[in-house]
Amino acid sequence: MRVFVTVAACVGIVGCAEIEQAFGAKPEKQEAAPVVQPVEVETPAIQEIANTGAPIRAEALDVVSVQEKEKATAQVATRTSLGVTIVSLGNPAQTGLWMRSSLVQEPTKGRVVLLSSGEGVIVDLLPLQGDGGEQLSLSALRTLNAPLTSLSEVEVFAL
Repeated sequence: MRVFVTVAACVGIVGCAEIEQAFGAKPEKQEAAPVVQPVEVETPAIQEIANTGAPIRAEALDVVSVQEKEKATAQVATRTSLGVTIVSLGNPAQTGLWMRSSLVQEPTKGRVVLLSSGEGVIVDLLPLQGDGGEQLSLSALRTLNAPLTSLSEVEVFAL
């Protein structure tokens, strides 16, 4: 019985709205949504970087010349060992021979020696900004003949 009363009440409420429309009661007039006109905004020109997303071999990104690599691998008297650390490949788009490290507080020259082979290279030692591990440039890793896709243990010296 309760179900019948509930259903009848619902039908009655819906029916009232239908009766008003049938006898000429005008529904409330709805205002149309305002049309938004697009605004022209001057956007800066975006420079397109060549080969973005395309696979590029490491040799193409390594722009340090053979003469620069020979000069960087020359034996020099090292001053002070700053420590032994693990490095990974830094940003390949940043060219040159450099290392970002928490072992230095200001830019300086240094020598990085790959412990597995004993090969060394003179690099710009740059302070590591933010969190993360030490990074070695693509050119420096290639000069040391270190693998690009794994971590390498190096000793860092100040010059």
